Amino acid sequence: MEKAIWKHKQFRMLFSGALFCHLGGKVYELALPLLIYDITRSSEIMGWMRAAEFLPYILLAAVIGALIDRVDRRVWSQWMIVGQVVCLLTGWLAIEFSSDPLWVLFPCAFFMMAFNFGYLNARMGMLKHVLPENLQSAAISSMSSLNSLFQALGPLLSGVIIFFSSAHIIFLWIALFLFIAWCYLFKMPYEKEVFNPPENIRTSIVKGWKILQTNIPLYHMALAIMVLNTCSIVFSLQAIYYAKTVLIMNAVNIGYMLSAGGIGGILGSLLTVHLRSRFGLGFVLVVTMTLEVFGYLLILFFNHPAMLMFAFFWANFFEIITALLVYTYRQESVKKENIGRIMGITGTIFKLTRILDKKLAKCLFQEQSFGAHQKPL
Repeated sequence: MEKAIWKHKQFRMLFSGALFCHLGGKVYELALPLLIYDITRSSEIMGWMRAAEFLPYILLAAVIGALIDRVDRRVWSQWMIVGQVVCLLTGWLAIEFSSDPLWVLFPCAFFMMAFNFGYLNARMGMLKHVLPENLQSAAISSMSSLNSLFQALGPLLSGVIIFFSSAHIIFLWIALFLFIAWCYLFKMPYEKEVFNPPENIRTSIVKGWKILQTNIPLYHMALAIMVLNTCSIVFSLQAIYYAKTVLIMNAVNIGYMLSAGGIGGILGSLLTVHLRSRFGLGFVLVVTMTLEVFGYLLILFFNHPAMLMFAFFWANFFEIITALLVYTYRQESVKKENIGRIMGITGTIFKLTRILDKKLAKCLFQEQSFGAHQKPL
């Protein structure tokens, strides 16, 4: 099945475009905090910038999803990429010529994430449109492996960013990567879609919510992912704190730790289709959720940098399998004409508790959990 998917020219072009989008997105994710810190010397403002990036998922995801269900997804995706390029160029100009670029960078960060979600949502719809049902799982696994790949390459990409004397020059390179992705979409053959008569946006979202609630397995999966996302973020933040304060790990070793998580994600994405076909979705989902917890517990019992790296590998391996199973089930169980709004609504659900993530992590920091009272090795 994995081999069959590469015979589809449309998928190959979608994947190639996604490769450059993920590369640009990862570089942006790494470069923006460094850039904000260089400008402000404030970790608090860095946190507010991350909050600005997070807001579109709460405020606009459902609206974006409802809009996508009534437009040509390829054309929409191209405009979403153009929007991101405009944000990048605007941010670069603000840093280059403005004495106070933050007033420009904050709205740019907000719209950058909004356009990115619009692209990701439409890309899932295009996969649904161009590929048969039996290849959806392999397609989603292949796409998701890109994110894990660039997470594993994080230290290398960070080194490249630091190499530049002016971090904001990176914005121009990211814009170039996105332009290449736009070219792949432009050249991709795409059969014209047939749409239902347009509805009011509010009506469309309400209809999508009812569709989700009637799809009880997907609804419960979305709630489970919401909780698991919170656990994952708090674990990641707390593990970095633990690595710095207890294990006295330097930045290079912390980079290796994050890369171990990326490698675990790559392996998980490669095995997801096989595990599902062998054991079934429900069984694998329950087992992976359970085993993921052990990764979070490992550092309670083994106070060593190598074990922390292994914990990241373990947790990310099972986390990506769980996520891919949910994404695949959503892709297979929702009709093509509703996939945009359902992805928008579930995307909001997945991110809802992110409001509490940093607060919870901060409370844990103050309580000096995860063995912070122990002496460093």
